[in-house]
Amino acid sequence: MQQPITKQQIEELQQQNNTVKLIDIRTPAEYEKMHVPGALNMPGETIAENIKKFAANDTIVCICNKGQERSQNAAETITAMGFTNVFYLEDGTFGWLAE
Repeated sequence: MQQPITKQQIEELQQQNNTVKLIDIRTPAEYEKMHVPGALNMPGETIAENIKKFAANDTIVCICNKGQERSQNAAETITAMGFTNVFYLEDGTFGWLAE
């Protein structure tokens, strides 16, 4: 099972000059309505073809609406492809934007 990461933890990593790739795995329509600033839209079904754009040691955070099944499944898929620093955003887009 993948590990959650919080907004605060992501901001701390970014302040330490770590590159954090925020991937919004929702549909383009969901992304257009609202998304975490700086997140790339990469719908879940396109991960296999698009994840090759990242380095194996990049810190990757998968984001869905609430940090539940979709982002956790996407993080597991990416980890299975050989990536090691993969998380899902705890509380998802709603939680990030609510703060």
